[in-house]
Order: sequence, then C-alpha cells, then structure tokens
Amino acid sequence: MQGLPSSASATKALSQEQVVFEMMERIPVGTFVLERKPDGSAAFTFVSSGLLAMINADRDSVLADPDAIFHSVHPDEVADVIARSEHAFNHHAPFQWSGRAIVNGTTRWFSAEASPRERHDGVTIWEGVVIDITSHKAAEEVVAQSNRKMSVAALTAGVGFWEYDFKENRQDWDIAMLALYGLKPHEFTGVWDDYVHPDDLERVREGVLRSMATGDRSEQEYRIIRPNGEIRHVSAISVAGRGPNGELLKLTGVCFDITKLKQSETRLARIIDELPIPIGVCSTEEFGTILTSNKAFISTFGYSPEELPDVRAWSILAYPDETFRNYVFERWNASIAHALANGGMVGPLEYPVVCKDGTIRDVIFSGVIFDNIITVTAQDVTERRKAERELTESAERERQADERRRLLLEKKLRTSLAAAAVAHEINQPLSTILMHTQLALATFDSAAAESGKLRTHLADMAAEGARMVTTIEKMRSLLRNVQTTLEPVELSGVIHTALLYNKNLLSDHLIEVSLSGGPGHHFGDSPCRIAGDEAQLQVAIGNLIRNAVDAITSHASPSRRIAIDLIPMANSIEIVIGDSGPGLDNSLLDNIPLHTTKPEGSGVGLFIVATTIENHGGSLNVSRSPLGGAEFRLSFPRPSWGIRSRS
Repeated sequence: MQGLPSSASATKALSQEQVVFEMMERIPVGTFVLERKPDGSAAFTFVSSGLLAMINADRDSVLADPDAIFHSVHPDEVADVIARSEHAFNHHAPFQWSGRAIVNGTTRWFSAEASPRERHDGVTIWEGVVIDITSHKAAEEVVAQSNRKMSVAALTAGVGFWEYDFKENRQDWDIAMLALYGLKPHEFTGVWDDYVHPDDLERVREGVLRSMATGDRSEQEYRIIRPNGEIRHVSAISVAGRGPNGELLKLTGVCFDITKLKQSETRLARIIDELPIPIGVCSTEEFGTILTSNKAFISTFGYSPEELPDVRAWSILAYPDETFRNYVFERWNASIAHALANGGMVGPLEYPVVCKDGTIRDVIFSGVIFDNIITVTAQDVTERRKAERELTESAERERQADERRRLLLEKKLRTSLAAAAVAHEINQPLSTILMHTQLALATFDSAAAESGKLRTHLADMAAEGARMVTTIEKMRSLLRNVQTTLEPVELSGVIHTALLYNKNLLSDHLIEVSLSGGPGHHFGDSPCRIAGDEAQLQVAIGNLIRNAVDAITSHASPSRRIAIDLIPMANSIEIVIGDSGPGLDNSLLDNIPLHTTKPEGSGVGLFIVATTIENHGGSLNVSRSPLGGAEFRLSFPRPSWGIRSRS
C-alpha cells in the first residue's frame, strides 16, 4: 500500500530503536520515552531499569499506566509536577522539574528533564532523563547551613564582609556589614565613603590606595557614622585581588566593631590618668618612645608630654650629669634584660630625679613588660627619705645629748660621792666625841674644884665638836640642794634606761626583772611624767637596782627576782622596787639615809637616793617586799608643767 513503509524498512527502524533503547538502558541514570497522541492520550514506550529502581516501580505497571511513575512524588511536589507537565504538553515545550519523592519511606531528591519531538503522524515524543540528586542536595544543605551559621556568627560578633568589583564598579556588603553600619539592604548607597567619619576619611582613603598600589594587606581603625548619628569605631582589613596580568580585579575586606574595646581603652586611660601614682608607658628599646604619661607624672616632675617624646629626652632632663646618667641607664637596661628573661617585672630601682623646677626628688621606679611595652610606676619617696634622715640626725643628736648628760652625771657623782663619803667619815667620830664630851660635862659638878681647867677644856671640846657637826650638816645640806634643772621626764623611760645600764649585771647573776603598771594598768601604757632631773633619777633608780642585786647575791637567796611597779595615782606617781633578798630589820628602817648591810658599804648609795627624792619634792618609804626582801617606794608629786630650777 502506497504511503506505508516496506517490511524491510520497518524492520530496520525497529532495529535502530532497539539499539537506542539498549544504549539508554546502560546509562547510569533514569531514562524514559513518553508518547502523546493527537487525541491527548499518553503512554510510556520505554522506561529504563535505572529509573524503575529509583522510584521502586515495575516496568509493566508503568507501561500500562503512565500516571504510576508519579505515585512516588512527594505530596507537596505533586501540584508543581502536574502544572509543569501540562505546560509542556500544551505548548510542546521542554519539561523541567526538580523536587522530592518518597521511595521506600525515605525522602529523596530527583531532577527530571525531557525535550519534545513531533513525528510525522502527529505523535509528540518526550525523551527524558531522571537523575537522583539527593547527595547533591545534602551537600548544598550543609553548605547552606554553614553559610547561615557563619552569617549569624558574623552578625552576632559584629563582623561584616564586603567586596568591591573594579570591573563592574560595584560594592557588595553582606547582612552583617549592613548591620554594623546600621543600614537596611535598601538603604545602602553603594558608596562606602558616605559612612566614614569626615575626620578619618582622608587617612583611610590613603591606606586603601596604598594597599591597591602595593598589593599589601591594609589594616586600619576609623570611625563610622550611622544614619541615626551614632558614632562607632571599626577595624577594617582589606586585600587586593589581581588577575593573571596583574590587573586589579577586586578589593575584599572584613570589618570589626571595636567600639566597646575603644570605650574600655578610653576608660582605662582615664583611670590611669587619674591615679595618684606617676605612671609612664614606653617601648622597651633603649631610649624608646614614650607613649603616654599620666597627670601625676607630669605634676610630680613638671615636664610636659611635648618635652618627653622618648626616653632619651627624659634622661637628659632628669639626669643632667652624664656620668650619673650612664650609670642609671646601665642599671635600667640590665633590669629590662632580666625582666624579659624572667617574667616581665622591672626593678625596683631608686634614683634622684631632677625636676623641671630644679628640685631633686628621690624616686623608686618599677615596671612590667607586656608585648614589648613597659608600664613604669614612679613612687616619690622624697618625704620618706627626708623623714628617715631627720630621724637619723635626731637619733644622733639624742646620742650626743645622752653622752653629755652621762659625762655631767659622772662629774656630779664624783663630786657628790667624794663629799658624801668625807661627810660620813667625819661625822661618825665627831658624833662620838660630842657624845662623850656631853657626858663629861654632865658629871663635872661632882668632880673636885681643882678640876676647873678640865671643865674649861671639856667645854671647848664640846663647842668645837658642835661647830664641826654644824659645818658637816651645812656640807650635807649643800649636797642636798645641788642645783637641779626640772624638765618633763617620762619615768617609764628612766626605768628602762636604768635597766639597760645594768643589763649585764642582771644577766651575769641570772636575775629576773618583772615590770608592772600596778592594778588595772600595764607598764608604760599611760603617761607617767614628772618635772625632774633625768640624770639624777637614773642614778637613783640604778643604785636601788644594784643594791637589790647585791642583797640577792650576797645572801644566796633561792629566788632571784626584782619587781618594779610604776603606779599612776591621783596626785602622785609612785615607783616601787622590791627584791627577793633578805630585807632590812625593822629596827634599822629609820636610819635608811646612811644605812648599809654591806661589810664594806658606807650607805652613800641610799643617801644619794634619799637626796634625789628630796630634790624632786617627793618621799621615800621602805618596807618588806612580797618577794621577801626590801621594798623601796618612791613617791613623786604630779607636776605643774613648765621648765624651772629647784634649789
């Protein structure tokens, strides 16, 4: 029949189609052939094994029902698939779809494409391919999640990314960059200069141009102005991208919000500036740059920051003597080298510093090194050193005064002891002569008349003896009334000094001394001052201490103790000295001024004590001590202050 293909032709066509089907079967993707007749009916004429495996369907079901291939499409994707299919059929247009499918209960992603081809008999053929893109979608999702996380992190941290394309003359900012500048996407003008603080713009432009010219990385800090007028500090890093021929293609950068850091730096700088201790910050190089100095540094030394650009300028001003300056910096550089090797602490080192007004101040310098920057503190110890020198000088003056008092006391003692000894030695025999003379006179009336001459001699003897006694009493009176300068004297200090003078004596004889302030008081806890002669008082107290030592050691007392009480009373101050010696007989207590229990003693020591108490307007009482020995109670009147002389 005319118009029908011959049997051979049909066989050849079927053979070629079979070859095509076999090739499509071997492609590692899903392939299909769909025919649509002019009446609108459609059917799959070929479905590859790969496609059947993708959708978990059998060939017969798909060939019998073309809708069976869509049964695995995700419910949310069905409407999209149908719409795209109808558009392709109605307009003989290519079919394209990418979406989800559910296979064996698992969601997978497929991409399908088919191109229409119309045969001479009016049948439209779509030959298509289906690719499983699940792995690709998973990778895309990982990347998308990473990008989202990165954007959130950048937005949270205040880090923005930007890029300028020179070829297209276009600048792109990410969302974090826009947020940093306080802009919404539609508000960005595309011109970065519009947002930089005018005072920083020229400097920043120069930095960017330098980076573009050299290809080096640019790092700058500057201020930006947000649309609401808020000023923020940012740190920007940018790098230039070039093509194979060196042409400038792009400028890429990142921007950090450092406003809080700048605010912290400002607060820290303000705190350092207001600290009352002089502080300076400089680099660690020899004669390095002085970065800053606080108010206390300037006020202490007087030099302005303009006068101190570096450590060399400081050294010339602070240490004008070249030899001393070299010495200072030899020690300073050695201290820095040691600090760099051992934890960063410099000093302390003390030097005299010449201030701007010409005064010299004693200063202790200390420092700490961090990141090649040394922060130096300068402790002004001028007043402390002055006080120390004055204290040393005062101590020396006091020592010299003590020495003068000691020499004067020795002179007084030599005179007093000699006079007292002479008076004592003369008084005893004269008293005896006087006594016998008086007895002879008393019995004279019963003697013979011719004894008139004897009476005359006896009368003369008595008169002469009386005259000598009167002379000796005058000597004693003179000794009692030696000129005494009364000044404020602290009795606790007198006692301590007397103990100090007798320290070796007490130690050699293993004698324990206890000090007490009396009931309710501690020794020396309240002022016990009188108007007196400190030298005389020290000698008197020393005599009593030595007498107590002699009494304890000469009688082999089992207890070796001396108790000294300083007792403040309402109208007087008492010193009570007791010992653990044998004590004094009650019958001898009235003869204390010249009494002695020592075989070779003369009683002069106690006489000096009594005379000293009398010269100070006080009283002396002797009794038995609770320790078993003698107790001497010295009572002094409370003074009416003012230096005066007592005669």
